[in-house]
Amino acid sequence: MEVNEKFLIQKFLQFYSNKDKVEYKKTWEELTAFISYKSLEKEKGEEYAKRYAKYLAELGPLLFHLSPEEIQKIERSLPAYSEIEMEVYKKIGVSEDDLKRLERYRERTSKYLFRVPGIDLLAIYSLEFLSIFDKELREEINTEKRIREKLFTEGYKSILDERYKEILRPLRVMAVPIYASSGTLHYLRTSDINVGIVHTLSVLISNILAYLPFVLKNFKSKRYRKIIPYAQLFTLSSSGAYIWYRVFDPILMMVHLLTVTLPYWILGFFEMCLTQPVSYLVEKIWPYLPKRIRKGIGKVRRLLAGIRVNPFNEEKIREELHKASKRLEGISSLPSYLFEEFRYKLNKGIIKLENPEDVLDTPFPLGYYRKEIIIEEDEKSKELKIVNEKALEELAEVYGMSREEFKKEVLKFPSEYLEVDVVGGRFVYGRSVIGMYNFKNDALREGIAGKEVEACLISLYANDIIKKIIRR
Repeated sequence: MEVNEKFLIQKFLQFYSNKDKVEYKKTWEELTAFISYKSLEKEKGEEYAKRYAKYLAELGPLLFHLSPEEIQKIERSLPAYSEIEMEVYKKIGVSEDDLKRLERYRERTSKYLFRVPGIDLLAIYSLEFLSIFDKELREEINTEKRIREKLFTEGYKSILDERYKEILRPLRVMAVPIYASSGTLHYLRTSDINVGIVHTLSVLISNILAYLPFVLKNFKSKRYRKIIPYAQLFTLSSSGAYIWYRVFDPILMMVHLLTVTLPYWILGFFEMCLTQPVSYLVEKIWPYLPKRIRKGIGKVRRLLAGIRVNPFNEEKIREELHKASKRLEGISSLPSYLFEEFRYKLNKGIIKLENPEDVLDTPFPLGYYRKEIIIEEDEKSKELKIVNEKALEELAEVYGMSREEFKKEVLKFPSEYLEVDVVGGRFVYGRSVIGMYNFKNDALREGIAGKEVEACLISLYANDIIKKIIRR
C-alpha cells in the first residue's frame, strides 16, 4: 500500500469515528449531494442536473471550485468541513486578514435573529445601516460580500437562481388572498379606496423588484443586484398608503410591514423545507410529535417546496438505486468491487429499502441513508448480543436459514453477514437502510437515489477498511 493511500485511510477512519459531529456530517452531506449532481450532469446535462440540485440546501458552493481529482481525494479521506473550506479559500485568494474579518462577521450573524425567515433580512439591513458609523463592521460586511462573490461560481449561481424561482409557485398560492385581505383592511379602517390601491401598488412594486434579477437577463449584473435591495427597502419604508393618508395608524403600519415582507417569509419557509435539520427546535421536538402530525408537516413541506410524490414502490426504488450505482461508477473514486457488492446486497434484499412516510425519524428528509444496528458488544463483558430481533428474522429469511440457525451463525461470524461499525468505542454490526420517496420529478428522484447510493458506498468502504483492521 502506498504511503499516500495509508494517509487517506487514516483520515477516513478519523472521519468515521467523528461522523456524528456537525463538521464531519456536513462534509458527508455536501459531498454525497455534489457527486450525485456531477453524475447527473455528466449523463444528462447541466440543465437536467439543476432540476435536482435546486431542491438541496446542503449543496453549497465550495466543491464547485475543486477539480475531479480533488473531489476524489475528499471522497477517500472525508476531512472536516473546515479543512475543505480553508483549501478553497486559499485557492480563490482569500487572505488571512479577510478570514479573520469573515469570522467576526459570522459571529455577529450567528445570533438567532439572523436565522428567522423574514426577520433575517431586516437584521442584515440594520447591520448595513450601522456600518455607516462603524468602520470595522463596514470592512467585515464588504469582506463577506467579496468572498461570497468569489465563492459563487457561475454554475452555482445558476442553481441558486433556479432555487429562488421556486418561490414564485407557493407565492402565487399564498400571496393573493393575503394581499387582498390586507388591501381590504386598509380600506375598512380609512374608508378611502385610494389608500387600499396605493398600499397594494407598493406591495406589488416591492415584489416585482424582488424577482427582476431572476426573470430578466438584463438584471443579472452585479450593479442591479446591489441597487434592488435598497429600492425594496425604500418601498418598504415609504409605506405608500400612509404617505397618501398622512395619518399614523400602528395597526395598518404593521399589516403593511408584514405584507411587503411576505416574499421573504415564503423564501425562508421554502429554504427550511429543503433542509433536513430544519431547526434546532424542530429536531428536538420531532420525536415527541404524534405520527399523524409529523406526516401532516411533511405533506405541507412538500406542498410548499413544489414536490409531488407517487405511492411508494419498492421495486421501482430498487431499480432507481441500481441505475444510480451504474451512473456513479463514472464519477466515484471508490473501488469497483464496492459497486458490485452494493448491487448484490440491493438485489438480494440485504440492504433494506423503506418509505420515509412510514418511519418519519427525522424532520423533512427527501431521502436518507442509515445503519440499522442488529448486534452490539456488551460494555462490560464484551460479548455480542442481539439488539434487533425483527431485523435478524428478516435477514435470516434473506439468507434462507431458520431464525435460530442464522442467530448462531451471525453471533459466531458477525462480519461475514453484517456490516461492522464503531459506535462509542464499541464494535456494532448491522445492515444498510436507504429511505427515499418515489418522486414524480424524474431529476429529483434520480438525484436523491444517487446521493443515498453514494452515502451507502462510503459506508461499505468504511466497513471494508474496519474488517481488514480486525483481521490483522
